Amino acid sequence: MDSRTLVPGFVVLAIALILSFVPAMINASVDYDDPVVAGDVMAVGDRVTFTPTVGWNITGGLRESQPLPGGEYPPVATVADSGIVLQIRTAPFDGTPEELLDQIRDNNADLGDLAPDIGQKAASITTTDGHRGVIADYQVPTGEGVVAAFVDDGLGVEVVAAVPPEYERESAEDIARMIQSITIGEASE
Repeated sequence: MDSRTLVPGFVVLAIALILSFVPAMINASVDYDDPVVAGDVMAVGDRVTFTPTVGWNITGGLRESQPLPGGEYPPVATVADSGIVLQIRTAPFDGTPEELLDQIRDNNADLGDLAPDIGQKAASITTTDGHRGVIADYQVPTGEGVVAAFVDDGLGVEVVAAVPPEYERESAEDIARMIQSITIGEASE
């Protein structure tokens, strides 16, 4: 071992430790506050919208009235309240809602022991604008939730709601209302 490399090695190690812990500590100490107000509608990609529950925080994605400079929206939107998280993601998909749910299960299986255990029984669900999808419960050691899948004209919509072990019944109703509020617009030519 060359003693000339010890000091630079410790300097690199110290920098790595600082970069590993300090940003996370700063991030944890800053409250995130972007509450949903009446009339807010979230846009997910170019064709999907949903109405989040008033009072929840928008933690990812954009309101329909605030697109990116090119007029586009990110393919993921996330809202949260009291440890409960609802995320909606869009991506190209040709198939049925059942096939999309199966693909989500397959992708989760690749995660090994960390994968949510998505139930094999899926129920049918219909949004208020008439899009039919499927929904299934899932379990993880830290809680439970639901996964829903919708498909329309080559577009897949994945909905994941994560719920901690202790939650209020009202939160489950909020999740159901947000999922049912999903609208899928026409594909542009």
